[in-house]
Order: sequence, then structure tokens, then C-alpha cells
Amino acid sequence: MKKSIMALLLAGSVAVSLTVPAVVYADEAQETETEAGAFAMAVSSVSIENGVMTIYVESEEKDPDWWWGFSREDAEDSCIEVITDSTDEGYAYVGSFKALDGCVDAVGTIRLIHTDGFLTDQYMDFEVKVEDGQITENVGGSHTMPTFAKDLAAFLEGTWVEKTEGRTMLDISLGEDNGLDMVMSDGSGRDGKTSFYTMTARFDAVKDALVYNNGTEHEAAITDGSGDETEADAEQGTGAGMFELVPDEEGTGIGELHWTNSEGGVAVFVPAEQ
Repeated sequence: MKKSIMALLLAGSVAVSLTVPAVVYADEAQETETEAGAFAMAVSSVSIENGVMTIYVESEEKDPDWWWGFSREDAEDSCIEVITDSTDEGYAYVGSFKALDGCVDAVGTIRLIHTDGFLTDQYMDFEVKVEDGQITENVGGSHTMPTFAKDLAAFLEGTWVEKTEGRTMLDISLGEDNGLDMVMSDGSGRDGKTSFYTMTARFDAVKDALVYNNGTEHEAAITDGSGDETEADAEQGTGAGMFELVPDEEGTGIGELHWTNSEGGVAVFVPAEQ
């Protein structure tokens, strides 16, 4: 079973106490919560009839901005295809699947994701056996659970510095709504003004990385620290990017953050104390 970088770090850390393993089998999932707060657990069940497998997902999800769905991106190289999927019958998700034409004997994977359209915070994988062109058995699977910002903060809070030239700084703090607030700046300025970049990043379970889509460039007067942002600077931007978390040599923490964004920005950050 694949475990993410953060799952391995959290499992091995004595600084963070979790009541839930980061990866559990889908049929073993039970309602739980972490120090970051409760979240809506989902429980799945499967039926197979005449070569068609139907997956039912039950959830107490109350946020209309989040939903369960079939990950079509992960179906491109699969021997399984979706027939129908919906949220009918009182379930959070119902999907029926069959073997692709020409697929005789194989093992394929069906992935269901919990998403808000940008971020996937958890997902379920179902391994299915195909014999004589029909699905005959659900042979295994896993449920990758959410990674919470409060747990990540134990590894990431503080100041990071760009590795090569050491000019650009990245300050990370625990934010709201399961996010990490970030401020990126090189400390430079001209005409009495300085600029900096802010974003709120959350952990994407599929990408195994922190992602954001509210990157905002700000401009402020260079003062003794009492200056306020202008009204325009307070507006939230739409810049998108990702931070890949690279473990340190001991495997007990994060040694580097590899940042890329949609505008071509690339940088590697290391903890400032190094």
C-alpha cells in the first residue's frame, strides 16, 4: 500500500499525536477526529452483479462545496470504465463500473476523490479483478485520509530561506480552514515601497504536496512596520502553485520545500536556521 511522504513523517513523529493513521483500508474507516477538529468520515460498500461493480459511499458531509466523485484523470490507463455515477439514492456517491472492451484478464484500480474542485483532501482506491472481460471481485483497496494543517505546522511553521542565494524568505504560520498562511518576500523595495506575496496552502492527498490558488501580490510603504496595506492590496488574488515537501536526511522532518507556480516561478526553500 502506498503511503505519502507526510503519512510516513506523521507516523514516525513523537511531536505530533494522531488518533488516525494517515492511510487505512477503506472498509476499516470509522468516524474520528484529530486535534485539528472533526471531519466528515465516509464509509464505502461494494456490490458486483453480472460483471458490473457498484460502489456506494455514505458520508455525513455537510459542506456543499465538497463532494465525492470518480477520478477520471486516473482512469486513462485503467482497464475499468465508469458506466454511471451520481449522488442519487441518498448516498454521497454511487458509481457503476465495468471492464473496458478488450480487457479480458487483469487487475485494475478505481479511484474516488473527495474534492472541492481544486483540492483533493482524501481519496479511496478500489482494486478489482477482471476475468473473461467481467469484474469478478474487489480484491483490495485503501482510504487515504486528510492531512491537517495543525499537524503540518509542527514541521513547517517558521521562516524558510531560498537555498541558492538566500535572499527570498518564506514565513509559514497556521491559518484558518485547515490552511497554512505563507508570506514570501525578498525584503527589497524602491520608491519607498516594498512588495511581498501571500497565499494559503493546503495539503492535496493525490499530489502529495501543498497547493494554493489564492496567491496575491501586495505592495506596501516601507515604514517602521506600522504601515497598512492599501485597500487594493487586501483583495485576494488567483495565483496558483505547489510546494513539494522533501524529507530531511534523517527522515524525521522536512528538509526542503520545492516551490513551483503557474507563472513559471521555481525555488527551493530550506529552514532559515540552516
